[in-house]
Amino acid sequence: MFCKWCLRELVHMLKCRRNRGQKIVPIFYKVKPSQVRYLKGRLRDAFIARNESVDGIDFKEWEDALEEVSKLEAFESEEIDNGHEGTLVEMIFREVMLHLKRLYQLNVSKQLVGIDDRVEQIMRLIDGVFNRTRIIGIYGMGGIGKTTLAKVLYNRLSSNFQCRSFVANIRETSQRKGIYYVQNQLISALIENFGGVANVDEGIGLINL
Repeated sequence: MFCKWCLRELVHMLKCRRNRGQKIVPIFYKVKPSQVRYLKGRLRDAFIARNESVDGIDFKEWEDALEEVSKLEAFESEEIDNGHEGTLVEMIFREVMLHLKRLYQLNVSKQLVGIDDRVEQIMRLIDGVFNRTRIIGIYGMGGIGKTTLAKVLYNRLSSNFQCRSFVANIRETSQRKGIYYVQNQLISALIENFGGVANVDEGIGLINL
């Protein structure tokens, strides 16, 4: 029930969390955090048995690590959708994507004034529904921050989608390089190992899929 190497890895992960700020998302699968924190029942018996075969220093580190991880924000399998594992996996995926989204976020200045209200207005239109198509138009005269607003919305929403693409300067790019170049930008972000389209009609066909 307790693996020596797994416990040592847990100790190391928690050290990385404290020293480097790394994120840990515990998953308590068919066990409650309190059982890990206070080592009750079979868990305690297994832990004591393991302690007999290793030195006491390891035991104290492991005990502290289990207590620490049991206090972190976590997923409890039995508390999610009556133990339905599919829902648990989906929630874990969303949580991981949320923390990884900084890897693909667009560069936006942090010194933005008055944009929060605009973002919230659009978020209310979206209404948190991501299972059907939404088209939102942002219009206005040049230089008022339309592209910046679009970038902020992209960063806010991107973690909800497995595939995503942000194509900027469409009009200028299509005038210089052709609309099929813009199509390639869009499709290559959505399709792995995409070889590119040769013409506009081919691009339209792929996008319609």
